[in-house]
Amino acid sequence: MSKRKKNRDIPSPDTIYRYLDLQAGLATLEQKEFKVSRLSQLNDPFEWLPTIIDWQDTKNLTPHDIELAQREMMATIGELLGIICFSGRSDLPALWAHYAQEHQGIAIGVSASSPCFSRVDNPPKPINYDDRRIKIKWRDLSSSINGSSASPEFSKALTDLGFRKGENWEYENEYRALFRLKECETVKNGMYFVKSDDTFKITEIIVGANCRVDPGYFKKSLELHGYSNVKVFKSRLRKDKHLMEKVPV
Repeated sequence: MSKRKKNRDIPSPDTIYRYLDLQAGLATLEQKEFKVSRLSQLNDPFEWLPTIIDWQDTKNLTPHDIELAQREMMATIGELLGIICFSGRSDLPALWAHYAQEHQGIAIGVSASSPCFSRVDNPPKPINYDDRRIKIKWRDLSSSINGSSASPEFSKALTDLGFRKGENWEYENEYRALFRLKECETVKNGMYFVKSDDTFKITEIIVGANCRVDPGYFKKSLELHGYSNVKVFKSRLRKDKHLMEKVPV
């Protein structure tokens, strides 16, 4: 069975996790809002960049022209949409190391059926990990840049771009939600946020294994800020495998 087939057969989790460094995690809980990432800030340089085909048939175009057109397309999309990335896993040391401040941060568990996901065009979907890049035709891209209506083929390619990453990212088990920036409730210094009090159903907090803040602090903070039925766990090393496990506190 191929990796791509295997990916599609993985059942969707009930809880998805947002990994954050300690400062961002505390701010997210205290201010009851999740930051929406801009496309220009993503850590994969292949994000939203398709391969352009058939451009050689057009006179006076160079590879540099094509690259500029790709960047213009991404910039246009980036002014309209932002994303919040989650993972279906809470037990991978690499995720804690890369996205939660070397295990010093936290992971916020959110219900995959949170109300907020019902009002976005693309509720959390699993990333399709595939080393083959998405291809679009130059004439479709140039027509879109010039304001013409997009073809169904081009529209589908744009949607697929938002949920495609290379297979080397597969360990992240990422679930991604898209948000229209104009619908974000808060804008601070050019950063966009969506409220989490009524829209995200936070179900648990996992405190990183190296976090310097006592888990009891998070319990008190959750009560102080009006959260209810949120479980607090501490992440620790498993004794039998190179994985993390969460234990209630």
